[in-house]
Amino acid sequence: MKKIVLILLICLIFAGTVIVCFKGFNVGLPYKSNINISVYVGKKIEDKDMQEITKEVFKGKQAIVQKVELFEDMISITTEEMSEEELNEKKTELINKLNEKYEKEIKDEEIEIVHNPKVKLSSLIKRYILPFGISTIAIVIYQMIRFKKLGATKTLLTTIIVLMLIGLTYTSLIAITRIPINKLIIPIGMAIYVITIIVLNMKYEKKLEENK
Repeated sequence: MKKIVLILLICLIFAGTVIVCFKGFNVGLPYKSNINISVYVGKKIEDKDMQEITKEVFKGKQAIVQKVELFEDMISITTEEMSEEELNEKKTELINKLNEKYEKEIKDEEIEIVHNPKVKLSSLIKRYILPFGISTIAIVIYQMIRFKKLGATKTLLTTIIVLMLIGLTYTSLIAITRIPINKLIIPIGMAIYVITIIVLNMKYEKKLEENK
């Protein structure tokens, strides 16, 4: 049974590696090259209206809209990169819809547009490398001391191999399922890491009890 599971994991990791090499990860909109459009409306904006207008104007495109400012009278829309011609059309359509809905006279020059470059995935994980590295080393040292009767080297290798397999399986699943890379990916990965360590320690404790 263990061999079958291991073979399945290896196949999954291989498939994930191939997909990453040829297609890369499915990066969420905030981490792609995107356009941020900020509009001051001057009146409190209802969530339903904000969503409807955004869907109508940016139909067929990814778009994230949110209210900003204390009085919720300004909206910020993040959408995919597009040509200047298309952007101008969308901007005009957005102004017209907002003016019609809120009886305002928003002008073209009052809209702030910012082009954001693509965020490198390496920059997202860079801040976690050192803490993860230090915590992993500390955990492995603890395990080697606590479970030395099981064999320090064996415990070390088991922990490293299991963590690598779980980590590669997780990233492979993300690649295969095309789940967008977003701000939840790393916290979920951290939770899986903690659960894996807990399960390993429980198994080591059980083996230690059996060997008494």
